[in-house]
Amino acid sequence: MKVKALVLGLLFCGQLFSQNQSIYFVSKQDKFSTNIECKPQIQYVQGMRSYKCTSSYLRAIFRVNVSPIQSSNDFSSDFINSFFSEYRSNLRSNGVTYTNGTYKGLKTVEYVHNTSGVWVKQIVFLNYGRSYTLSVMGDSRVRVDELMIYLKNNFSFL
Repeated sequence: MKVKALVLGLLFCGQLFSQNQSIYFVSKQDKFSTNIECKPQIQYVQGMRSYKCTSSYLRAIFRVNVSPIQSSNDFSSDFINSFFSEYRSNLRSNGVTYTNGTYKGLKTVEYVHNTSGVWVKQIVFLNYGRSYTLSVMGDSRVRVDELMIYLKNNFSFL
């Protein structure tokens, strides 16, 4: 019975992400593209560009935040290690647990937190002289895990 419920749940999840039309979006300035169910709106906040879209169909908010850090496209390994050490320290001091990993061959920090009943999952990485943060917001921990997989699979560098 449990196996049958799991299979039905996976089939439903697959249908959920494939029934609606994807919108291809390109940011030449920040050297990335997405192919998700909504078109991002761009906001500029303190030197950071935030690409946000809300999908009523998927009941989610997707965001790609991009912060220019340096003019060079390449980061030294010392800079990368220092950046992530400080980032992890800030997460720990705020009581947020995280995992270290890789995404598209880049070093990452990924974490989930709940703010006022809204679940948020984020992954941070460095590329092209910029810091990128992919974020999803949804109504449950399981939901943001699924949505992050969807976003990561539909995000590409130019």
